[in-house]
Amino acid sequence: MWSNEGVVGGYRMYRIITKLKDNPDYAIQVHRRYNDLKWLIQAIQVDNSACVFPPIPQQVMGSQYYKDDSELINQRVQGIQRFLDYLIQHNILCANKDLEVFLTG
Repeated sequence: MWSNEGVVGGYRMYRIITKLKDNPDYAIQVHRRYNDLKWLIQAIQVDNSACVFPPIPQQVMGSQYYKDDSELINQRVQGIQRFLDYLIQHNILCANKDLEVFLTG
C-alpha cells in the first residue's frame, strides 16, 4: 500500500506497507520519495527493456507545499499505487531484486 506520509526535510515522503502472501499478518513499512520511484523504474528497465510499463503520475515541483489531503496528492498516490500493483502482479517483474529492495528497505 502506497500512502501519503507528509513532508520531511522539504521533500514529500510516502509510506509503503508491504504484506507478504505467505504471512499476511506481517507487514514491512518503508518511506520513499518520488525520486526513489524514478530510480526503481530505471533500475527495472535495465534488465527488462522488453516489458511495457504503465505511466506514473508526473512529478510536481513544489508538492511539499500542497496539503496532505489535497486532490493533487491523492491523485498522485492512487497513480503510484496502480503502478506498484502492476509490478507486483507481473509474472516477471514481481521477482526483480530492485523491486524487493524498494518495497522492503
